[in-house]
Amino acid sequence: MATVSWLHMQAHWTRRQTLIGAAGAALAGLLPGSKALARGSTAATGPIAVTLDVPLSRPPGARLARTRWAVSPRMRSPRALTLLGLSWRGAHPGTLEIRVRRRGRWSRWVQLPEIGGHGPDRARKLKATDGAFVGGARTFQVRARRSPGTVRAHGVTVAKLSAGISARSQAQAPAPGAPAMVTRAQWRAQAPRTAPSYGRVDLAFVHHTVSTNDYTAEESPQVMRAIQHYHRNTLGWADVGYNFLVDRFGTIYEGRAGGVEGAVVGAQAQGWNSVSTGVASIGTHSTERVTPQAFEAIAQTVAYKLSVHQVPVEGDVELVSFGGGSNRHPAGRRVAFDRISGHRDGCSTSCPGNALFDQLPTLRARASELATGTGFSLRLRTARAPFRKPVTASGRLAFPDGSSPGGLTVEVQALYAGGWRALGSALTGADGAFSVPVALDYTRRLRARFAGDGARPELISRQVRLSVRSAVTVDAPKRARARRVVKVRGTVNPIKKGDRQRVQVKLERLVGARWVVVASRYPRVRRGVFGARLPRLSRGRYRITAGAYGDRLNLPARSPMVPLRVI
Repeated sequence: MATVSWLHMQAHWTRRQTLIGAAGAALAGLLPGSKALARGSTAATGPIAVTLDVPLSRPPGARLARTRWAVSPRMRSPRALTLLGLSWRGAHPGTLEIRVRRRGRWSRWVQLPEIGGHGPDRARKLKATDGAFVGGARTFQVRARRSPGTVRAHGVTVAKLSAGISARSQAQAPAPGAPAMVTRAQWRAQAPRTAPSYGRVDLAFVHHTVSTNDYTAEESPQVMRAIQHYHRNTLGWADVGYNFLVDRFGTIYEGRAGGVEGAVVGAQAQGWNSVSTGVASIGTHSTERVTPQAFEAIAQTVAYKLSVHQVPVEGDVELVSFGGGSNRHPAGRRVAFDRISGHRDGCSTSCPGNALFDQLPTLRARASELATGTGFSLRLRTARAPFRKPVTASGRLAFPDGSSPGGLTVEVQALYAGGWRALGSALTGADGAFSVPVALDYTRRLRARFAGDGARPELISRQVRLSVRSAVTVDAPKRARARRVVKVRGTVNPIKKGDRQRVQVKLERLVGARWVVVASRYPRVRRGVFGARLPRLSRGRYRITAGAYGDRLNLPARSPMVPLRVI
């Protein structure tokens, strides 16, 4: 796998941002069917596991209770580690963080969230974190917000493939109508632990595996083997959890055995596995979108898989939750999903990352084009937009009879209380493509409409939703004298009837290296304007922000920060 310095990684990762395609952190005595790990390895050519007990103690002299951590000494692994995870017994440790030393430098502290979000239905909760990719580090430290009973570090080194394969060159269609993909035999998958179980496919969940985004095409099969080993051998699942995976070069990989055509139950969305299929992008998409090649491959995979099971790619479906520790919805609750949904729609996770989640409306439209071959699509550049900021609405017009879609007028409309209103129009290109910039005050549903031309009837695209953030500003002095009242004013848009906006003004003070909230005000908004009086302040550095709460009309928003120095 590609090695990336932790110095360039985020200081805080979400639960799945630490689950890298590496052989798993073997959680001694905690996983189903596993035994306490010896401090040795599995096989000479396979993943090598190292387990270390981690002593934690609180350093003396911490000034604030909230800054006190139980910290380990510097730990030294006998092997260079690919992945590092933690487990505990006894009391919950609260936040667990690690840092590693590579190339003579320490990384920042990185939070390791608890395991959850994906996995088999009704799986029990483990006292363990996800594993974090540490790129060959040997030296590391651990810290916990609260002192737990016992903490263990589980390190894993992934053995390189003795001989790689050219994945893209070997990709082939494994079934009639399927897109070309690298089969399990080609990426050298292990056999499933048990025979597959079958359910049905009513929707597709989109995931990201959360690995580095700079792996090479030659490394992709190695990433696949590592992900499968983590799921199968460490977590004790039957096989790799996802039904399909796609690398950043647009190569599709067959995932769980039997799932290309069959409704094989995976381990990718707890509480929904028996009614869904899962497609994962190999990478991290919290801030980085999938590549155009990967986007197209995911759309091809979803369009094929849903069509095989005679499920429409567009529209909604209502399903009953099977529950589970990481499911967002209790067992028995009926929940409405898009036919192509993000993992976070069903489970308590940030997956598939904000950037990829924002691409889902466009992905649904593209999958619809691929599934039908003809039709009328509409997609948005982003599903969320600031107040009155233009967003490109684009799509493609195609006719079932194959007639030319070029040079025709297409109108983009928004749904208001009185019906559909035009926001703009454009002429289609020779291939039927069009784009129209749209800007809104409120969250609305959009559609595209071709009015017909005598020879061809009216066509209307599926609806898409554009969620709009409020716009908030705050004005305050940048300097003030101690013990004097500080007044702030601000605005929030759009202006709503009855002054229904809810606003919070937050005052924070710099204490050491941390910003601490010292006051909050909830002023009344009148015609989009609000004001607040802050408490008398002592000398120091402060900052002021204002935030608008979200509602059914607008997403929440925050103002730019205003610095304040009290002298």
